[in-house]
Amino acid sequence: MALRDVAGVRPTPFVLVVVGYAVVAILARLVTGGEIYPFFTWDLFSRIPAERLRPTMYLEGVGAQPFAATVPLFESRYSRGNEINGSELTAALVVALREDADEQARLIQALRRQHLPSEATWAVVWERYDPLERVQGVPPETFEAGRFGPADAPVPHDHRLDRGDGVVVGPDGRWQLTAAPTGAVTSVTPWGDGDLRLSGWAGDPKTGALPERLVLFSGTRPIAYLGVGANGAVAVEATGNPDLERAGFTRVVPAEHLPAELGTLAVVALYPDGTARELAPAAP
Repeated sequence: MALRDVAGVRPTPFVLVVVGYAVVAILARLVTGGEIYPFFTWDLFSRIPAERLRPTMYLEGVGAQPFAATVPLFESRYSRGNEINGSELTAALVVALREDADEQARLIQALRRQHLPSEATWAVVWERYDPLERVQGVPPETFEAGRFGPADAPVPHDHRLDRGDGVVVGPDGRWQLTAAPTGAVTSVTPWGDGDLRLSGWAGDPKTGALPERLVLFSGTRPIAYLGVGANGAVAVEATGNPDLERAGFTRVVPAEHLPAELGTLAVVALYPDGTARELAPAAP
């Protein structure tokens, strides 16, 4: 029913012009982010609805061939079979990363053995965005929940721990061992069929700096690389430094990489400034 059909109402051209101008002005203010005088402001509208978080898992490369751009898992060819649902898988992985270290390790192993090629490199990323800003083309803010490399990372045979000289020697440099604090190994447990699972965190508790690599040694013999990027809540809780949110690690070292006699295990963090710092060992 039109306005003109209401008994006693006869809108004049002037009224129609005023109403039309008001509608256009309000729409223009909303689009440009200005104020709608006197009752509404863009600040009010920008809070309806609130900002949202969306988890996404990205494949970054396979083997030595990185993708030109990261590929969301649910859009990649690895997720088009009936055995995997990308969005549900990502949601489950994010829960595991943030809440349950044991569940995280189980899920990582399942991914590597069943769904993704063993040489894949992948990351879980949170995207924070405001729905209204997204309509305006504002890109979302992103931060990583975790980053993981191939199931069987290269064994760092080219590194050597020399406690006598206080150095770690590698093919691309030397790192001086220092006593500066850098984190801890929180657990070392048997896993699966002879594998070894390690968890902990590594980072400078004062500056928030992260090591460029972690090397697991048995005595002076290198066994495996350990990557940071998961279980960061442990580091933040221990140090009170939110910059260490990406300082955690969980790594399952395959049985074939382990020596017959493990000996004394040590995890050493190698920093870009040329220092090497040994993580505090796990409590017995």
